[in-house]
Amino acid sequence: MAVIFLLFVFTFKVGKSGKNSIDYAGGASDHCNDNFHYHASLLQSSISTGRVIFLFSSSSSSFLQTSTFCMMREKMKLSAGVSLSHSSPLPSLSLLVYLQAEVIMPQPKLFRIIDKAIFEYQMIEDGDRILIGASGGKDSTALVEYFARRKRQGREQFDFTALHVSTEIAPPFDPGLRQLFASWEVEPVVIPVGVLERLKPGRSMNCWWCSTQRRTELNEYAMANGYNKIALGHHLDDILETLLMNALGKGELSTMPPRLKYEKYPVTIIRPLCFADVATIIAHAQDSGYISATCTCDYQENSGRKSARRRLEALTEGNPAEKRRLFESLRNIKTEYLP
Repeated sequence: MAVIFLLFVFTFKVGKSGKNSIDYAGGASDHCNDNFHYHASLLQSSISTGRVIFLFSSSSSSFLQTSTFCMMREKMKLSAGVSLSHSSPLPSLSLLVYLQAEVIMPQPKLFRIIDKAIFEYQMIEDGDRILIGASGGKDSTALVEYFARRKRQGREQFDFTALHVSTEIAPPFDPGLRQLFASWEVEPVVIPVGVLERLKPGRSMNCWWCSTQRRTELNEYAMANGYNKIALGHHLDDILETLLMNALGKGELSTMPPRLKYEKYPVTIIRPLCFADVATIIAHAQDSGYISATCTCDYQENSGRKSARRRLEALTEGNPAEKRRLFESLRNIKTEYLP
């Protein structure tokens, strides 16, 4: 039986602010059996950004069954974490292994809701390159935070970029928000667009035109740089407001789907906040201290969305459960009882 020396170091954040941390380092030794192989499934929805690093070398090959590992796993309440294996022995069967696992801590409510949407609509898949439309508001900022955390967790192999489309009718990307992104190891890309100069003669400026121009820039950037998905910050209230606008204004039953594959372009739109009501997002943004760069243009009063928002609140009395049931009704259509 060989002797293993285990050196472990772990760091994890505590509290909603993420400003506090606990560091620990130590060593342990134990006997082990031959034939090393450790493979475990990643805990999906209750892990945080904590990081655990194991470095150990062995002249043997197994550590999974040792009493020290089991004791430490229980003591530190680790998830079964990240897949770990080796395919070929090093000289003298010596192993040097790096294991990053996650500490079990409560997942924020908003992120549990996003997890559900990601799973049900298969929004993130291995090999994805995802472009996030980062407007600078609370919705898209929450998306950037979520994607940064999920990437660190290693659930899937994917890449993402936060793209901010800057216009002359909205404030520039806030330096404080850039610092917040940096704390998540995200460097935003900023491109300027003149939405007023694109306005056709005789047309009045409105929120729809501005959003259409910014969406065009997202699509073109995605296709030019090899992104196959675009993540937008539309939430549950946005989707239901669009439903009312289309039903009452156009006489059609339609809205923004959680996942939409473009017919003409090699890009899929995903809306990970589709199950999240606006109150939940606001609460999360407040707890996390987001800087909200809200639109300050003079054209918002022209938007029919404000009217739809008032109608949705009157219909549901602001009850999140009723909003979710209204959304579910779109997935539970009884065509035999419709005209």
